[in-house]
Amino acid sequence: SRLGGSLIGSIFSTLANKIFKLITKIPFSDCTTGIKMMKKDVWNNINLQAEPIGWAYSFELAIKVYLKGYKIDEYPLKSVDRLFGGSSTFKFGPWLKEYLKWFFWGIKKIKNEK
Repeated sequence: SRLGGSLIGSIFSTLANKIFKLITKIPFSDCTTGIKMMKKDVWNNINLQAEPIGWAYSFELAIKVYLKGYKIDEYPLKSVDRLFGGSSTFKFGPWLKEYLKWFFWGIKKIKNEK
């Protein structure tokens, strides 16, 4: 679950993750949030290219780990974003562009590979 943060970002992320899972059958309910743990050799075999915008790198990582056939699993967590102050760095335009890049790339790659 997600607490705090941008309402627009939250709605878009939830919707995009549900659509992505429906189309690709990836075993994550949320590719963009969470803690990713892996062995060092797995990490060294993933070439991340996402811009450091939001959780785009996490989206890319989930897709690439899945495509390489590594064992993956998901554990629920609560994401807490700026409930107690601080200024947000959220910018919808760049965030949307980077997420959509990995959203469509992932759909294309997973559909072609599986």
